Amino acid sequence: MGSLTFRNHFSLPLGFGLDIDLGADTPGDNENAYVAEGCWYANVGFYKSFFDERLSIRLQADDLFNSSAAKAVLYSGNRVMAVN
Repeated sequence: MGSLTFRNHFSLPLGFGLDIDLGADTPGDNENAYVAEGCWYANVGFYKSFFDERLSIRLQADDLFNSSAAKAVLYSGNRVMAVN
């Protein structure tokens, strides 16, 4: 199972900032889980700071394309849980 992550921060003029996070997981086995299909996500955050960065306001959007759900099977002792 592979996992790729891209996280970047852009400092913009006048105290503005932009964060862009992208990630993807490939199918495979990982310890006590089997992931049948890969998934990916895109998160974007925008913020503005005030008063020499003592106050800030942030607008965050997670999983913009609703693509982070993965089909997986989790093994835990005598229990098996399938997530679709």
